[in-house]
Amino acid sequence: MADDAVPHSDVLGSNAQSQLKSIVERLERLAVEKAEIAEQEKEVLLEAKGNGYCTKTIKKVIARRKIERAKLQEQEAMIDLYESALDGLPLFEAAEPKDGNGGIATVTLTMGDGSAVAATPDQMAVAMATLDGKSTGQALYEQAVAIVKRDRKASISYLQRKLQLNFDTASNLMSLMEETGVVGPPDRAGKREILVQAEAA
Repeated sequence: MADDAVPHSDVLGSNAQSQLKSIVERLERLAVEKAEIAEQEKEVLLEAKGNGYCTKTIKKVIARRKIERAKLQEQEAMIDLYESALDGLPLFEAAEPKDGNGGIATVTLTMGDGSAVAATPDQMAVAMATLDGKSTGQALYEQAVAIVKRDRKASISYLQRKLQLNFDTASNLMSLMEETGVVGPPDRAGKREILVQAEAA
């Protein structure tokens, strides 16, 4: 007896016979339909060739369209995934300065439950960067560098205000910028030289 032989009784029951008959009939019908479709495809390609078209190129075009359609579906699936993950993320409403005495401008955001949250534009830039696939740490560092280049200020307290960070996080960002050559070490007064050029206007 073959190793893959399935043990069976000498007589199939009525239910088993009906199931087997249905399976065989469906497979045979699909085989016929497949042969008919293949014949139809052959006829269409012959028609295309008769009209002067290159059938090989047509096949490649169809294959490429399938790939592009799959990529589009993948992108849409990723967008749906991200949008579902952002359920409850506050919506942008308006940018408003806190006051006229050097206060940091904030963006008023409305949560899904109607509550309002204030965030700085730099915080919003970090959030957008994370949505583009960057880690929070990378996004914070890049925005901290952008702040230093833009505002020409390199202090821990300034990063704290701009990005609403605690002291330790702002201090770590400043240390990293020193290691990467963005700013110099602090002098006796605690001030740092900015070693990178300002962003072009």
